[in-house]
Parts: sequence; structure tokens; C-alpha cells
Amino acid sequence: MTKGAFVFIFPVVFLLDYFSKQYAILHPEMFLWNSGFGIELYLHYAENTGAAWGILQEYSKYLFTFRLAAIGALMLYLLARQMSGLKIFSLSLLISGAACNVIDTLTKGYVVDMIHFIFWDRSFGIFNIADAFIFLGVIGLMMNQKQTNKNRCTSHAE
Repeated sequence: MTKGAFVFIFPVVFLLDYFSKQYAILHPEMFLWNSGFGIELYLHYAENTGAAWGILQEYSKYLFTFRLAAIGALMLYLLARQMSGLKIFSLSLLISGAACNVIDTLTKGYVVDMIHFIFWDRSFGIFNIADAFIFLGVIGLMMNQKQTNKNRCTSHAE
């Protein structure tokens, strides 16, 4: 996978995130699914001026500046370093998700969250599609690091 993959990944993440947020604005409360085993999924519109789970709301200006700096640093890292296809893909997901939330903050003053899981009567928090892509990007980076460490151990053993 080439570094140009970001050019294709970002629009896909952006459109999925944008349309899911628009849907949540039009349908702010909706039951979506019940597993029958205590897991429920709801669409629940929420405005988040903080970070994950609404923390740091009183520091929203600093948080915004940090997000911009982090996105810029990750973009420079993506462009400047040689890396595996998995790492390129994972960083592209992470940067795209973070950029979607920054765009929300710029245009609305808050991030729209809407996906609400309840596990055995306990709320898991409310998040959005961009957050899910950030999470997937982090998981991919962890998988890439594990593979890198495994390859290093194998090459040292030879």
C-alpha cells in the first residue's frame, strides 16, 4: 500500500462519518438492536465539546490545538518515513477519523456523537464513526508493532 492511499481513505471515512452524523441529527433517538444477551445498540444524538466520553470539556480550546498539532505531526510522519502497508493504512484511518472530528469542531463548535452501546445495563459511552476509525487505526498500529517486534526477534535469532 502506498502513502497515496490516504487520498482514497480520507474521503471514504469523511463521507461515512458525515452522513451518519446527519442521520443522527434527523433521528436523535432510535433503538437499533438487541442481542438478546444484554447488549443493546441505540442511536442517541449528543454534542461533545470535550474528548472521549466528554472529558476535558473545560479545556476545549487547548484540546482543539492539540488535535491539530497531532494530526499535523502524524501527517508529517506518514509522509517522511518508510513503513509497511498496514502502518500506512492504520495511520490513514487514525488521521482521517481525527480530521473528521476537527472539522466538526470547526463547523459546529462540538463533535456529534451518536452510537450508544449498553452492555448488561451499563452504558459504554457515546461515540461516532470517526471515533471508530481512530480506534481501528490504533488497533492496526498495535498489530503492526507486534509484527515488527516479532520480525526483530526472528532476525536476531538467526
